[in-house]
Amino acid sequence: MGTLEEDRKEAVRRYLSGESATSISRNMERSRTWLYKWLDRYNPKNGNWYKNRSHAPHNIPHKTSCRMEELILKIREKLKNEDTFYGPLSIQWTMEDLGYEKIPHENTIKNILRRNGKIEPRRSLSNYKPKHTLSRDKIEERAKYSA
Repeated sequence: MGTLEEDRKEAVRRYLSGESATSISRNMERSRTWLYKWLDRYNPKNGNWYKNRSHAPHNIPHKTSCRMEELILKIREKLKNEDTFYGPLSIQWTMEDLGYEKIPHENTIKNILRRNGKIEPRRSLSNYKPKHTLSRDKIEERAKYSA
């Protein structure tokens, strides 16, 4: 017995020359189902009929569109040029401010940035200004209720 591909070609050749499926299966230590699968795929017009087929899906319905990826990269570049924070969370906030309804999850944005080689080492947080801040009044109000 040779490689898988050689076995497939050999099994089909023997079947076409008149040998029984049971005899071929026993001799090659394969199931008849295996043999019939390769007989089904046999196509003399296609020189690659005996090769493995991809198991990858033909389409990915939830994949982030190219347009969305380009938008994320443009927003990141704009934020970086403005010398502000330009990580996934900042990109999300910017998209929110711009009025986008379908905003990808922070991890999705991070994966897009990683795929495009845009992840950089962390910067100092000394000039960090959070988008949503609590006023002193709200903090004191929450303290009353938690006590």
